[in-house]
Amino acid sequence: MVRPAARRALVQWAREAYQVSERRACRAVGVERSMVRYRSRRPSQQPLRTRRRELAGVRLRAGYQQLHVLLRREGWRVNHKRVYRLYPEEGLALRRRRPRRHRSAVARARLPAPTQPNEQWAMDFMHDTLADGRAVRILTVLDVYGRECVALVGAATFSGGDVARALTEASTARGLPQRITVDNGTEFTSRLLDHWAYWQHVALEFSRPGKPVDNTFIEAFNGTLRRECLSLHWFLNLEDLQQTLESWRHDYNHHRPHSSLRRAFQAAVNARADAVVPLADPLNAVLTRDILELAARYRLPTMMEERNSVEAGALLAYYSGPEDAYSRVASYVARILNGAKPGDLPVEQPTTFELAINLKTAKALGLTIPSSLLQRADHVIE
Repeated sequence: MVRPAARRALVQWAREAYQVSERRACRAVGVERSMVRYRSRRPSQQPLRTRRRELAGVRLRAGYQQLHVLLRREGWRVNHKRVYRLYPEEGLALRRRRPRRHRSAVARARLPAPTQPNEQWAMDFMHDTLADGRAVRILTVLDVYGRECVALVGAATFSGGDVARALTEASTARGLPQRITVDNGTEFTSRLLDHWAYWQHVALEFSRPGKPVDNTFIEAFNGTLRRECLSLHWFLNLEDLQQTLESWRHDYNHHRPHSSLRRAFQAAVNARADAVVPLADPLNAVLTRDILELAARYRLPTMMEERNSVEAGALLAYYSGPEDAYSRVASYVARILNGAKPGDLPVEQPTTFELAINLKTAKALGLTIPSSLLQRADHVIE
């Protein structure tokens, strides 16, 4: 019983158990009253404790030395001895006990979904072999928002420096993201990559050990790469592997049909498209709101075939008026009622069209509508 806190607790117990004064309790257990009454004048360590527990909750396997480096990076004026002293007091030095079931006992907050391109990337490694039996590794980098393949790099081995170099080369044309989701491989947990991420202001988000579901987007992309590229080719050497990967990456980003609207818009941006013209399709009619939101986010003018789309945010619409459609339908019905066969009736095209323009969308996109076009417009939304 050496610590002052334990001695104070003993004095308090003696007072409550025997109903004696503080003076008699201190004399009975051999403790000085000055020690019992002493109050520390040092500043509170609660903010430091709170922040250290937050960092430990994100990096479950980090020791006190790594936590000390992270705290110093954030501006905390604390040495490693204080972090080491407070580390076991919070129970961080003990391995967390988990129940024997397929569910982690450590609470994990759900990460926010990206809201714009180049906000979050995901990285992983794949394995393959060359024609001569040599094993190779492939670094895959994916933009989570647009599902765009940022980089595919093949090599015999990788280190943390090689990963940092590949990310730097990929960022020359598009910049770096705010955060990158990775697993707990040695290349991603290395000090070189950690220093690179710190100086580039990129946050590394690590998935739980043995939980690939935490990085589902890159896992799904790796399956596509395996099915459509790696399983269909026989690579002679590393140069042949890299050329094949670059060719497939270009086809995947620019030509391959994508089921996601975000990837479709990302492909349009990569192809330097000037505008988007959705075809008249029942599916596009259902997804009109999503199409317009993505068009505004990617700053692409949109031309639709309904006036309601312009009111919802499309730049312009060129369509046949409802009166003309009703007139043609009435003409068809009258001929059929008079005995004409529907198969013998000619196909009539609309004869009148209307133009609607949304000036709010034009202003948001930084476009100027010519006055001659505004004079011809039937509807102008200001």
